[in-house]
Amino acid sequence: MERPVTVRAGIGAFLAALVLSAVGTLALVLNWEEFRDWTLSEAGGQFGDPELEGIDAEAFAELTLQLGVAFSLLILLLQLLFIWFAWKGRNWARIVLWVLGGLALLSAPFAGASSGPLPFVTALTWFQIVLTAVGVVLLALKPSNDWYRFRKWQRATGQG
Repeated sequence: MERPVTVRAGIGAFLAALVLSAVGTLALVLNWEEFRDWTLSEAGGQFGDPELEGIDAEAFAELTLQLGVAFSLLILLLQLLFIWFAWKGRNWARIVLWVLGGLALLSAPFAGASSGPLPFVTALTWFQIVLTAVGVVLLALKPSNDWYRFRKWQRATGQG
């Protein structure tokens, strides 16, 4: 049984969203100073709080951005791994993509509204959200379900 269009397009949508995420992360790294200044301005006067006395605001903003980039790269690599397994017909990977996609869609209003000082990155975020929604829907359609069920049967009978 040939891989249906819904699976090819759904995984393609997840892959395209992944590429946009990588481009957004690269834009963050290339505009590091601007993002650091934006992070500081978003924090506002919170560093004036007596409980936070002694914390260097710039060092904290720098650390926050570094952790954000590291976390983004980790998620990118994991998502790439799940996309690969979903492409190979592993239903568990498709379910993981649904869950990750669902979490991304739930956080969409916050992610799209506050993605940084660059309108380019904000636009990339919204396109990424749309592509994720498309991927979730396409991988949930009946032809996709049938193909994943068939691939499971093939592996169970030693044919795949």
